[in-house]
Amino acid sequence: MSRFLAAAAMFAVLAAGSAQAQSCRHVYVENKCHKSLRILIEHAPSYRNWEPVGWYDFEPNERSRLLVGEDPMCHLLDHSLYIYAESTDGQFTWAGEDSSVQFNGTWFDMRKANKIRYKGGTKVDFTCE
Repeated sequence: MSRFLAAAAMFAVLAAGSAQAQSCRHVYVENKCHKSLRILIEHAPSYRNWEPVGWYDFEPNERSRLLVGEDPMCHLLDHSLYIYAESTDGQFTWAGEDSSVQFNGTWFDMRKANKIRYKGGTKVDFTCE
């Protein structure tokens, strides 16, 4: 009986890991603003492990899949995604009090992103309204 319990426990661990790996999605950003933006993202590539990545520069009406180095950014679907962004002319800022992150020696107040399903991944839109 103990072999059965051990096998069942191992199966549960493997199934959980597999389900978690399957829930990892690419992240897309669309700048629907008429201003150029620079964006900082705090994403969760693994369970309860958020990492800040930036800066991403986006021209007006630009849409792109985010990369971390050479690889597509992968974010767990069941975790929150946090953003900080500013227009390059300083007129607009997207910030909040949902998370704070230190990036390159500076603290940023992050806001929880409104995620949209897109191409099997997650998309975040930025508007100037």
